[in-house]
Amino acid sequence: MASGRDFKVSFETAAAILRDYTTNRRGNGNRSEHEYPDRAAQHALLDDSGDGVGTHYLLNSPPPTEDGYVAASVSLGFGPDPNATQIAFVGASPAVTLTPGGAEPPTLWAELNEPEAALVWINIKPPDFALDQSEGSEQKTIDLEKIPPDPVTKTLRTYTWTEAAMADQDFSQVGIYEVIYFAQNEGGELAPPARTFVYRPPVGENTAPGAFNLLAPEDGATVNLTPIFHWDRAEDPDGHAVTYTLELAPTDDDGGSPYPTIRLDGLVTTYYVFPNPGELVGPTDLVDGVTYAWTVYAYDEYGASTQAGETRLVTVDDLASPGLGAGSALITLERADTRKRITGATVQVGTEPLVHVGQGEYLVIELAAERSYTFEVTAAYGYQTPEETTLTILENAVVSGRVQLEPETFTLTVSASPAGSGTVTLEPEQESYPFETEVTLTATPDAGWEFGQWTGDLTGTDTPATITMDADKVVTAVFERAGEGEGEGEGEGEGEGEGEGEGEGEGEGEGEGEGSPTPRPPVCGGVVNSAPKGPIPGVGADVLPMALLLLAACKRKMRKAQSVNWCER
Repeated sequence: MASGRDFKVSFETAAAILRDYTTNRRGNGNRSEHEYPDRAAQHALLDDSGDGVGTHYLLNSPPPTEDGYVAASVSLGFGPDPNATQIAFVGASPAVTLTPGGAEPPTLWAELNEPEAALVWINIKPPDFALDQSEGSEQKTIDLEKIPPDPVTKTLRTYTWTEAAMADQDFSQVGIYEVIYFAQNEGGELAPPARTFVYRPPVGENTAPGAFNLLAPEDGATVNLTPIFHWDRAEDPDGHAVTYTLELAPTDDDGGSPYPTIRLDGLVTTYYVFPNPGELVGPTDLVDGVTYAWTVYAYDEYGASTQAGETRLVTVDDLASPGLGAGSALITLERADTRKRITGATVQVGTEPLVHVGQGEYLVIELAAERSYTFEVTAAYGYQTPEETTLTILENAVVSGRVQLEPETFTLTVSASPAGSGTVTLEPEQESYPFETEVTLTATPDAGWEFGQWTGDLTGTDTPATITMDADKVVTAVFERAGEGEGEGEGEGEGEGEGEGEGEGEGEGEGEGEGSPTPRPPVCGGVVNSAPKGPIPGVGADVLPMALLLLAACKRKMRKAQSVNWCER
């Protein structure tokens, strides 16, 4: 805020730094009631609407009922000191892709705007970096080693981390390493951190993301200080996650630009809106009067990259009103109860569909300014269609709106079979369940019974078991008599007869109850086809009852082993 930015922009800048620093490559580490569209374990919240509920992702132009509306009009003190300078990184290593299967560290550099700094260091987050995922809003503890630069290679404002400086660091893991640069001056002021992504690809073929194009601004366009840049989505043929780097390099028509190249890494949406720079221009702010060559790179999670099909020129003129033409609209779709971002919906204004730019955000550009537009949302499966949303488009601005969708509800019907054999309990237990609710089912047998399996919309033999409610569902718990198939029996018989035929048979049966590690096939001696309809020549009369007993034991064994191939019938 000391640079003259309003409270809203200052909060968004600080919140983004915290979000990036606590990014967890294993998934969203925050288990609060909000389902954030990122992998960060910590999210700062702003509440200036008076509803007692904070917001992390603020709208670009919030209405009076949204958080951020009041903060946008608040500045710190009497404004910035025009003679003041803020310590800042003006450059750092671009993304580095290492050799597959290696372990060597990269060589990195960072440049500051001040010739001397009291402290400079980096933290490295390896691919398996993970923070505590316990519930609660307490501050997460991050214990990463502070790695100083190589003092031998330091120049006036540039610091370097050579292989010698990082000899103790392990770079053998496959995946993304995040390097965060820190600096502190003699007065204790910290520079906003800079960041470099280092990729270690796997051994073997890894295909880069597919081709994509730049969309806006057009080549040769004039923009103000807060334009929106927009590009196509790049599809990865290997199915890997894709992030984007927006790069704007000042042109050197005058023999060399004194301004740094702006490089914004790790973008997960296909657009970027530059915030209001305030009075003191930072290293990632556009500079009035400068012409930039801009392009975008798409990276997969192992460092394979593809550049957009062209590079375009834009000139910054804060007094120019056209910018992108008229104005733009950005609609964010959220689930009403958890504020989870919703994808798969359709948003349109009139007959023109909005482009899904990622994370449940839908964008349309070049709408006529000073007019109101109605936006119609066709909900994705599992959500109710909301009422239409109306926004008034402002000239040369991105107007944003938030639409909350109520989830559909579904019923879960459970029963036990046969009746009186057991019960099924649900957690949570309620009449209906919102879309994507997870319900835990536990089968409890009555005395003399044991649980067998689930049938219907849930299968398997585990209890408890979990089902996700994405439709009306019916589940039955099947129970079996306890101890069925237990016991042992043996029998044998011989017989001889006169004539052309001679036969011998002997058999034995064994049964095991609960406690066997795996079902065993029944052992049946001889062949028993069915109960005889008359005397069997050559077989003693005392063998027939024993054969029938063996047949019954064999059938019990078949049921227990769930097999029909071990005994002939």
